[in-house]
Amino acid sequence: MLFLLNSTIVEVDAPELYVAKHWRRIGCGDPAAMRASDAVDFSIMVVNDLTGDGLALDAETATDLAALIIAKTGANAALFDGNNTAKLNVLPEVVLQGLQRELSKGGVETIKSFWASAA
Repeated sequence: MLFLLNSTIVEVDAPELYVAKHWRRIGCGDPAAMRASDAVDFSIMVVNDLTGDGLALDAETATDLAALIIAKTGANAALFDGNNTAKLNVLPEVVLQGLQRELSKGGVETIKSFWASAA
């Protein structure tokens, strides 16, 4: 399953299984007890902590957050704006595939303009 996280496309196979297997490393607490809002709040905290320290999300963290958000909310796209909010969306897989092709060509500006209408 593809997931759009800000300007990155992440691929996650079996998100629920991924979270069940890696939740201790992720640090989110028992996923079975989490509500969707808890997962979103946790993801916002992680993204804001990293970006606030001037760090970028590494591939593993992006996959962790994508799997958590998919598993708990069903969304396949999230825009974190750094203001303790996240905009979630459910996008058709074909749209995410097209965005993935654009990113592979260096089309980061395409993603930014896409978010203006999608989020």
